[in-house]
Amino acid sequence: MEIKELRKQIDTVDHELMDLLEKRMDLCKLIGEEKKALSLPVYDQAREAEKLDNIRKSVKNPEYSDYMVRLFSEIMNESKKLQNKLM
Repeated sequence: MEIKELRKQIDTVDHELMDLLEKRMDLCKLIGEEKKALSLPVYDQAREAEKLDNIRKSVKNPEYSDYMVRLFSEIMNESKKLQNKLM
């Protein structure tokens, strides 16, 4: 397959990822609003550790495990920033 076609496929996947990440951020915002209403802290260490552990265990290709954990860790950091703005 040519590099041009592969890049086109990456572009398509990137757009799908952006849609899903926006949906995730919308949900994080709603969670942040609930946390504020309940006077809960933004950061939940146990939840984050559990989430990252589940990601590590559920990656289909173990070769990508560390990459996925780092990516989701960064996604969660951005989600916490969004929630902190609501507090």
